[in-house]
Amino acid sequence: MEFDERRLRAVVAIAENGSLGRAAEAIHVSQPALSRMLGDLEARLETKLFERYAKGMVATQAGEILIEHARQLTFDIEQARHALQELRGLRSGQVRIGAVAATTRALLPRALEKMRRQAPGLKVELMEAPDSELTDALLDRRIDLIVASDSISHADIEPLSYCDYEDSFQVCCRAIDPPVAPDCGLSEALAQDWVMLKRGRTPRSNLEALIKAAGHSAPNIAVETNTIGTQISILRNSDLLGWLPLAVIADQCAAGQLQVVEIPELLMPRRFRVYRRKQGYFPKHTRLLYSCLTG
Repeated sequence: MEFDERRLRAVVAIAENGSLGRAAEAIHVSQPALSRMLGDLEARLETKLFERYAKGMVATQAGEILIEHARQLTFDIEQARHALQELRGLRSGQVRIGAVAATTRALLPRALEKMRRQAPGLKVELMEAPDSELTDALLDRRIDLIVASDSISHADIEPLSYCDYEDSFQVCCRAIDPPVAPDCGLSEALAQDWVMLKRGRTPRSNLEALIKAAGHSAPNIAVETNTIGTQISILRNSDLLGWLPLAVIADQCAAGQLQVVEIPELLMPRRFRVYRRKQGYFPKHTRLLYSCLTG
């Protein structure tokens, strides 16, 4: 049978969003229309592509096979569009970029403004997430560039130039009635309760490595969360310690809500660079954003 782009994008959207409702919203169709589209496709293929559960939808083995090829085909179609758009210059198009939180506070806004001055017609889709999620998004072709630290390493991802931007992870806590002094030692800090991202996330792993290198055991993580915003809210309203990029907490520190705890053993400077997939077309408008990030 023939596969049109609309059906392929529908399959990918269901896989990425996990439900018909969210997928329909993502590709701007009604849920009944998407349901009919999926039903028609399954009937034509004579196989079920997704299992329906109360909490969402999960791809079958056949669905997984189709999803992999659908991602590749829709990516190739998009690349062809980009190439044709370049014949008209930079008057239109879309740049999809993923970035870690620290770079979205200063580096990305400056680069995007610089890009928009040169190509005001371009649209930008920005994803903020930890390194591991950005890596998956780049490999799944949901984004075209990553701005992150040196921690990304994958056979199918190419590291490009460094950005003119640096930051550091530091211990922090609330500024009003803080649980420790700003110059407390490592042992005292590790005796406190902490709030951190969940185990396995890159910042958590990096902190644990620094603590181990200093000859200590990890502190008690009283609260685990999956977002930096939640960490900041908890730090402002509790006696817990945290470990966050200075760029992320700069506004809270300036407002007298949070303060840095100077512990040299847990200070981790970072440089940031741009990454792209090794294979695939590098569109002109994506190259423009890359130059704005690194130039």
